[in-house]
Amino acid sequence: MEEVEVPDEKEEFEADVYLPNLNSSFESSMLKTRIHEKDVVSVAISPNGKWVATGSCDDLGCLFNLDTSYKVPHAAVQANESISDIAFSPDSRFVAFVAATEIYVIDLEKPRPPMTYTHVAEFSLVQWWVTANNDGPGLQYYLILTVPLENMIVSFEVTNHLEPVSHYFHSHDEPSTICFNPGSNVLLISFKDDHVIFLDIHELKPLSSLKLRSYVTDAVVGPNGEYYASMYDGQVALLTQSEDKCKAAYFGDPDQEVPSSCLAVHQNETASFLAVGNLEGRIQIFNLRSQSQRFSFATNSSILSLKFNKSGSLLFAGTFTGHLFVLDVMSGALVDCLHSMHDISTFAYDVKFFDDHTLTCAVNAKGELRYLLTTMAYQMYRSTTLGEALEHVLEDCQKDGTLPPSLVKRVMDVFDKSFTSALSTKVKNRFSYKANKLRAYRFCDNVWTFVIEDVNIRDLNTKGTMHANHLKIVACDANRKP
Repeated sequence: MEEVEVPDEKEEFEADVYLPNLNSSFESSMLKTRIHEKDVVSVAISPNGKWVATGSCDDLGCLFNLDTSYKVPHAAVQANESISDIAFSPDSRFVAFVAATEIYVIDLEKPRPPMTYTHVAEFSLVQWWVTANNDGPGLQYYLILTVPLENMIVSFEVTNHLEPVSHYFHSHDEPSTICFNPGSNVLLISFKDDHVIFLDIHELKPLSSLKLRSYVTDAVVGPNGEYYASMYDGQVALLTQSEDKCKAAYFGDPDQEVPSSCLAVHQNETASFLAVGNLEGRIQIFNLRSQSQRFSFATNSSILSLKFNKSGSLLFAGTFTGHLFVLDVMSGALVDCLHSMHDISTFAYDVKFFDDHTLTCAVNAKGELRYLLTTMAYQMYRSTTLGEALEHVLEDCQKDGTLPPSLVKRVMDVFDKSFTSALSTKVKNRFSYKANKLRAYRFCDNVWTFVIEDVNIRDLNTKGTMHANHLKIVACDANRKP
């Protein structure tokens, strides 16, 4: 084993603790649905953005088809234990739910009952592996899990049933993380006795192992096939593996004593960045090319999730209190803080970035699934006209009980009056209307504001267009008593 010390240098500045200000200028958009009776502890978004799955301590797993509904489950799995882990296959063909000794796998392309497998000991951690089919056309699907009580790692082939095909026994403590490099087909598994092992995923054959200074809390694959690992002692380890050898280099704040909780890495043409969060609410961003700290940012709650957007310009950080911070990577500035207007114990996040929108989900102690970004309203209603989109939002709010009927009518009256006035003075022909974004957010219990952005009004006769940057509607429920 080789260890290399990397000097810690600060490139810019360290931020003060940010405390969410509920009266700030940041605008939050949220759609939530309460689907579980107990804590929801796991959530996953499919790679294609069509599906969202949740798992709860009420032994129920829910699957949402976002093309159909954001609030009504498409399917459900009733397990005998809490569902702790969820994973979609890389091509969004299957989704796996892990509930203690049970595995449930749903084929998302064929409507049929879930495939199930029950073991004598509990599973933990889960990883998909998809490869070309050696016996014919198509793909082969494998599901890799750990069995802590038996010191075993097992691989299942997924066809029309689940069949264990290979296993590996180890002599270490409970596994802490699992990380797969599809470029090299090497699987990293870390353990709470500070060891990591590298396995050839084909037959779960051990390649090399390493003992670190502390155990790994999270791991990601870097742009060049290396592994970055956040550690319980607060440091970050750079792990490289080739053939039967592996080595580690450490960097980070040497005075850091708070356990690291998660990390993310991104590389583009001009820079490479790594972000690591800890249980005290601190986020550090490192420039990997200079191996130095670029800046740090502090919140008042444990960091549970970190994700860079596609361009690497923004970092999304989810906290235990339910706040999603959006940071500018180059300047260290806080771009946005998305929250539910109060702290709520949040157990898991998932974020996926697509060409035309960002999808973020969070689950919490109230049994809720929350969609958390301001772009979500447009994503939900992007195929409708402007008036239809507003009607759908108001209908959802009324069904949830967050808007009384009197306020729904008042909002629609203001909308109708505004457009009637515009049409009577400016529009002499037949027109159609489209908006790029629809935002709906609440200032207080009695006052709601709807902002429709980037509105295009098109003359169907002359093909000419008019544009408005935004239309803002403010409504107050005068009948509601304070």
